[in-house]
Amino acid sequence: MKRRNLLWGAVALIASLSMLAGCSDSDNPISALLSDISVSVNALNFTAAVNASQFQTVTIKNLATENVTVERVTSTNDAFKVGGYVTDQTLIPLELPVTIEPSGARVVYIGFYPTEAKTYVGKLVVEGTDTQGSPETDIVELTGVGRSTSN
Repeated sequence: MKRRNLLWGAVALIASLSMLAGCSDSDNPISALLSDISVSVNALNFTAAVNASQFQTVTIKNLATENVTVERVTSTNDAFKVGGYVTDQTLIPLELPVTIEPSGARVVYIGFYPTEAKTYVGKLVVEGTDTQGSPETDIVELTGVGRSTSN
């Protein structure tokens, strides 16, 4: 009985894949899940003293064989700022849009600037245009803990 169920499961999988193979990319749910732009991490965690800062990086990768464009990189919480690089503990703004060559990558810096001793939550939103000219969004979850300077 187990062998028969396994056989029917394999037949159903092959039939499903055959139907998808006849679909165009816009109809194909598998290719719809594939992205031209990816980010190196799903989440970042920060800890910094109040009125101080901490910096981390996220790498935006081009998985396509053509150039892709990153239009915007923003944070949903003002305690997290986006920059192109850090010099002398100062976050320098990221100049956008950024074109990333095939198989290339671009590092962006995230600065955490707590103003109170508490936990901050936000999202880093990366918006771009894939090789087909379609909008694409990737999100990195951001968490930061502002520590009291007396601790």
